[in-house]
Amino acid sequence: MGNLPIELLRKVVKYDVSSGKLVWAERDASCYPNAQSTVFAEGRAKHFNKVYAGQEVIVKRNNTNARYVYLRFLGQVASISADRLLWVAISGELTEHPLYYKNGDASDTSLENIILTHTLAKQVLLNPDIGIKPYSVDGKTKYQVVIHNSYVPRIKKAVFDTKAKAIEWRCNYLKQHDAYWSISATKAYKANKFKHENETLRDS
Repeated sequence: MGNLPIELLRKVVKYDVSSGKLVWAERDASCYPNAQSTVFAEGRAKHFNKVYAGQEVIVKRNNTNARYVYLRFLGQVASISADRLLWVAISGELTEHPLYYKNGDASDTSLENIILTHTLAKQVLLNPDIGIKPYSVDGKTKYQVVIHNSYVPRIKKAVFDTKAKAIEWRCNYLKQHDAYWSISATKAYKANKFKHENETLRDS
């Protein structure tokens, strides 16, 4: 199967706030668009709901140790990054950006532990000293900022007397190039819930 449409992904999983887990949502016939008939699709949905609905989504690792979820529809299998699917359930949106787990434990999917962030910003969060290289000049320690990444223009040279100044300058530089930002999962979940409730009111 190719890339699954966001509309389908929103239907098949949901975020359970009480447990802080990604769980399978109840399916209906529309989750099986390639079924041979509506009756058959309804039967598959009924079976899935009886066996799997409400259960935690199992995350597996591929041969590169990346975390993935495998989705099955009528014998066909599609895989998606566990983080991307989790963010769909939380925010209702797909993202190419990584999730940052504050306590370093990706199995802890509580809202308070998750931040969506830019790739470079995540690197900084994981390692505050990344890109800061100390060296000695006339017996004094200087700190050079080095950023070599396709997201922002390469920095040839930026030298500071203290590490704190180097870190501050690096963060400001990344912000200027829209590469230093983050969105809390709590905020994204509340916004998605508010949007869904308003849509429900309009349709009622």
